[in-house]
Amino acid sequence: MNRLFINTAVAAALAVLPATVMAQTTHYTPVETGKYESYMNFTGQVVDNGVPVNGAEVAMFVAGECRQTQVSHNISGTDQQGNPYSVDGLVTSYLAWGQSHRENITFKVWLPSGEERELAAVCPLIVDSRTGMPSAPFILDISLTAHTVVMDFRQEGDAVIGTYSTGTDGNVFGTEQTFSYDGLTLTATDEWTSDSYVNYISQEQGLRLATGATLTLTAPRGYVIIGAWPLNISQRLADAETGQVFGYEGWKGSAESITLTNPNRSTQNLYGIEVRYARAPLRGDVNCDGKVTIADVTALVNVILGKDNVEPYKYDHDAADVNRDSLITIADVTALVNVILGK
Repeated sequence: MNRLFINTAVAAALAVLPATVMAQTTHYTPVETGKYESYMNFTGQVVDNGVPVNGAEVAMFVAGECRQTQVSHNISGTDQQGNPYSVDGLVTSYLAWGQSHRENITFKVWLPSGEERELAAVCPLIVDSRTGMPSAPFILDISLTAHTVVMDFRQEGDAVIGTYSTGTDGNVFGTEQTFSYDGLTLTATDEWTSDSYVNYISQEQGLRLATGATLTLTAPRGYVIIGAWPLNISQRLADAETGQVFGYEGWKGSAESITLTNPNRSTQNLYGIEVRYARAPLRGDVNCDGKVTIADVTALVNVILGKDNVEPYKYDHDAADVNRDSLITIADVTALVNVILGK
């Protein structure tokens, strides 16, 4: 795709935005124009449980750095068939790409009420590309929030997890060592090799992770981990349960805890981990309306009867497993009724 064409088109689009829209972007400061040579087009829509929201300042971050900010607003025009359209809650940005440890965009939103939220949404950042358009924007649901923790093992002073060493260099971990930061728990196990215990943490090397050693990340009570990324681009980790190997693209899912391991044949250094966690789905909220009512009993019965893939049914299977036995059965209906009755 021609970069000049993209630059010109986006610049023209931004030029016609109302002055009041651009003036309201005061809570976040993006990087200076020209810091990065590569860019992408992004069109997103701020919604609250499906309802578009105008007047919310959206900041887009890559590797903790704000790359663009804009206030959500109405965009009106005419499509290629000559049909008029009017869409609320849109942000249309010319987003600085740049090289980072992971090519993903995360979002913070400052609402008109004065409340700030960090959204659960994560969008791939692809150079010289287009993500979303007014007719099909990338959805930014402010009702789905997340929290980001960056555990940098090379930090000095008020370090995230302190400094520990092993073998002849200092204190051996023993069987395992547990660290906590910002509500997140990290448990590191040792792995015995011919050169003694090899796990240690230092400012220069980060966490030296042996083959077979594991790192278990546990979210705070009531939350689930939805993403994890190594801080160094070249690092490869694996999901110890599934064997899935990942690098800068990260691990994505929904789990109260995940166990990662070194998939290589030799010890490697991990500089740190960036982890995103969000509030766990409300148990029993099968129809995803944010509350547990008799309507969820009907939704749960539909799941049991196999009707959950038929429109307009859109049900949360995790929430449907009310008794947490990894099965969805009539026993969950009984458990859900007890929840509704306060038992």
